[in-house]
This record gives sequence, C-alpha cells and structure tokens, in this order.
Amino acid sequence: MKHFMVELTYVVPAEKMEEFRPAHRDFLMVGFDKGILLYAGGQEPRTGAIALARAETRQELEDYFATDPYQINGLSQYRYVEFKPAKYQPLLDEWVAGQ
Repeated sequence: MKHFMVELTYVVPAEKMEEFRPAHRDFLMVGFDKGILLYAGGQEPRTGAIALARAETRQELEDYFATDPYQINGLSQYRYVEFKPAKYQPLLDEWVAGQ
C-alpha cells in the first residue's frame, strides 16, 4: 500500500460548502468503510481539509476522490502527497502494513 496526505483547498467561501457537507461526509464514510481513509478533518481556519489515506496506487486514490461531492461541484482542489511511514505509534501497525 502507498500512503498519502490529501489536502483539500476550498475554492469557494466555507459557508458555501455547507449545502454539500452531508453528502461529503457520506462520501468520507465510504472511504473509512473501505479502509482508504485513516482520518479526515477541516483545517483551522476553514480554508480546506486534510485526510490521511492509503491505496494501491495514486490513481486509485484520485478515482475515489473524484466521487467527492466537493470535487463534483467544483468546490475544492486536491493535492496528493505520497509518503512512506518510517516511525509511527504501534496502534497503527495494521494500518501501515496494509491490513
């Protein structure tokens, strides 16, 4: 598995995101259920969000985020940063190992 930090940058005011937030959270739950996402949350101030994710390929991850209501509706841009976990808390052993 490859590991990624995904940065979402809102391209509209945060207030305009509210209409799509419930659908976005449903989209995130799919990622959690499939083991794609470790965690996700909004930045402070509310200019975007960060997610830690894993996938076999970057393309697989991009395909997943292409279904995000925020992306479908042109509300945010995405930046994918691949990294290799070198040190981490033992509670993440299974996650890092791809299980």
